[in-house]
Amino acid sequence: MDEHPAFEVELTLLVQSQEPVEKAFKMYSSLISYAQSFELLEPFKQDMAIGEDEAIDITEPQFSTNDLYLYRKLGNPLKNGVHPHPVEAAVMQAKHFGENEDVLSFKVERAFALQYLEPQYQRMSAAVSHLVEFVKDEKCTGGIFDCYGYEMDDAEDCLAKFSVAMLLLEDYDASFNRDISFYIKSIMRRNRTYYDQIYSERGIGAALMEQLNTAIEIQKFDGFIQDYKLAVNKLATLFLATQHARKQLFKWDPEVLDDRRCQIDPEIERSGDTIQWDVNEPSLGPDEFEEHYEASSAGDSDDGSTPDSDDDDESDHGNGWGENANDSDHGEEDGEGGDDVEAGEEEDGASKRSESMDDDDATSDVRDDEEEVIEGNWSNANPATEDREQQVDDVVLAGTDGEATLGSGQDGQVDRGGW
Repeated sequence: MDEHPAFEVELTLLVQSQEPVEKAFKMYSSLISYAQSFELLEPFKQDMAIGEDEAIDITEPQFSTNDLYLYRKLGNPLKNGVHPHPVEAAVMQAKHFGENEDVLSFKVERAFALQYLEPQYQRMSAAVSHLVEFVKDEKCTGGIFDCYGYEMDDAEDCLAKFSVAMLLLEDYDASFNRDISFYIKSIMRRNRTYYDQIYSERGIGAALMEQLNTAIEIQKFDGFIQDYKLAVNKLATLFLATQHARKQLFKWDPEVLDDRRCQIDPEIERSGDTIQWDVNEPSLGPDEFEEHYEASSAGDSDDGSTPDSDDDDESDHGNGWGENANDSDHGEEDGEGGDDVEAGEEEDGASKRSESMDDDDATSDVRDDEEEVIEGNWSNANPATEDREQQVDDVVLAGTDGEATLGSGQDGQVDRGGW
């Protein structure tokens, strides 16, 4: 240390500094947990965390002899050497930058991965919301999910409700299918039987899904309800794991810096509750609804839209309340003088409206100027990563199956493209 006094001073200042420290390797731990939650096949999930040059043994799945042979032969199509999956590629790059504490480059790769995953997360979120809403509507007296038992009075109506329940469940299950490129689909298509087999227990699982479909066809509704609850609980476990990992995404990003480099909402406040099948939803009768409405309105501030007891408060009442409420009586007494007052009020009102419009135009100009400044600051803040950040913006999901069109990778980086 005596030979390097400048380095010693720099190190001392760094240790004593109160500035927040960004630790890319810890940020990576949050990223990999979130990304892995989207992959439901355990070997491929483990493989996602392995770097490009690492040789780590992955526990082999309990496949049949033939499937295990193909697994060893084909490997992971998502990390093929030609066009790997964009998320796997970005995560590998993020791992490299995290280990080298290159925070800026790490954030760019993280943003790329998160933006690619976001459409699928939104599909999952929408699917679970639709299903939960339906279940709550039917988790009541007389509903198909009545915790005290369901009595089938109308077979046709019952079948219609179970069909809707099944459609919502199928959408929920399908939302866990990963978005993959055409190139990776072509690899998996060559050995479709094998990949169908190893993914057969993904999500609900092929066996349970078949039981549900059979129960509807033979109208064995008691068995359907039990299997349906089991299926929903399985998917809820998967979604809650993703939701929990999402809440931890920016755990290691110092809040004071406010520099995540992406606009992903971690949904910290979102509830993680599961459906309670053994309790019916509360029924809101007229009395309960009135109490619920009054409770929800109690915290509302007085915005002048409703009258209060103070008739002298002109700011609350406006023209419809208070002293102007008896205009018909005053008009007879005031005569022509009242007309002059009204004319003067109209002129004043027109003048105020004109001033308000001018103020709105000025405010709009200020907002436009502020937006230009903000955009300018963003583009100029990190010129060294401007090209890579443009790739993040170039992530475009096209088609209903979520195929991706991506910008090509930079020199020395894993290719993002593929076809």
